[in-house]
Amino acid sequence: ADIVEGDGLVGDAIAYRTRRIEALHLNGRYADAVDESNRVIGSADRSGDVAAESIGYSWLSLSFLQLHEFEHALDASDRGLGLAWSLGEEGHDAQARNLATSLSVKWVIGQPDDDREAAFRAVVSEAGSGGQDAWDMFEIMTANWRAAWDPRWLRAFVDAPLSWDVSEGLMAQWFACIHTASVGDYPSAISGLEVLMGHARRLGFLYGLGRFLNTIGWIHGELGDHDVATRLNRESIDAALELQAPDREIEANARLNIADDALVRGDLATAERELASLEPTVRSPTPQDRFMLWRWTMRWWCTHGRLALANGNTSTARAAAGECLETAVRVGARKYEVRGRRLLGRALAAEGDETGAIRELDAALAIAREIGNPPQLWRTLMARATVGDDGERFAIEAVET
Repeated sequence: ADIVEGDGLVGDAIAYRTRRIEALHLNGRYADAVDESNRVIGSADRSGDVAAESIGYSWLSLSFLQLHEFEHALDASDRGLGLAWSLGEEGHDAQARNLATSLSVKWVIGQPDDDREAAFRAVVSEAGSGGQDAWDMFEIMTANWRAAWDPRWLRAFVDAPLSWDVSEGLMAQWFACIHTASVGDYPSAISGLEVLMGHARRLGFLYGLGRFLNTIGWIHGELGDHDVATRLNRESIDAALELQAPDREIEANARLNIADDALVRGDLATAERELASLEPTVRSPTPQDRFMLWRWTMRWWCTHGRLALANGNTSTARAAAGECLETAVRVGARKYEVRGRRLLGRALAAEGDETGAIRELDAALAIAREIGNPPQLWRTLMARATVGDDGERFAIEAVET
């Protein structure tokens, strides 16, 4: 890049540096990616290439995001977006890329922005393939969080666009595997994740490997293969520690998998130990802990509440359900609204409030049917089967589901 820029080939230098940023992200070298992004911005500014400068700010934002410097990430994406808007109709791709980056940062820290998302959708309709790719990646990411998947996307994300960098392609396929498991196709999800783990190990992509491991660990837990699930989740924790991530998201999901499996087996001590290891972060997070904190803490509250129910502590279970629902409703996380309402309904049933329990469980059932998530549907049907005089029909539907 330095050689060709010295020869006056600034566009080629920017292209080389952009590929290097992608490689640095793949290998978790985010501080170096910040430096390289600033070089792209400088080269583009000197040559008057506003579009390239805007994209440089997008990469700078993503690099700061991975370092958990969230305010810097938002500032960089806003700077890039300002440059992109200045290009008018010629800047749709740059506008889409920076809107995607900005919205991703906001989602990661639990601050969805509906107005900016609407602007993004409008820009994409005028952008080329680069803008469409940026929208597709954002949409698949938020669809999993919102449990609002459109089946037409699945094939597209299994065969990730060639215009995406390697890490984005692997993460897109991971999202596809999560959805495949969520609709009950566990064999396909496991096969896909095994391929992804092979790629991640070969490339040294620890950021992805830890997530792939705890996802396949979660699936084996769903299938009742608890020994394999525990091994995979422990490997995920090891990968997270080796990555030295500034947050606990990967580790937290693996520990929550272990806790959930332990509850199923009646091993309350293990569940309590895993939950206790995460509790200080849940109750007193550091600024860097905000990376997807809203997401995994919803799950922590649900598992904490289930453990409380197993110990006969219904008031703690109700409070935990309330904590989960506060976040789930605010960000539109429908799957966790189902889980929170189901937990609340079970707690009310245990306290003898049949009317309240039926109200919450019926509300959870309606959402579970709407989002088409078989595991959440049958669990909610089984909970509803234990309340009221009409339980048998819910039990039959649960078995059929």
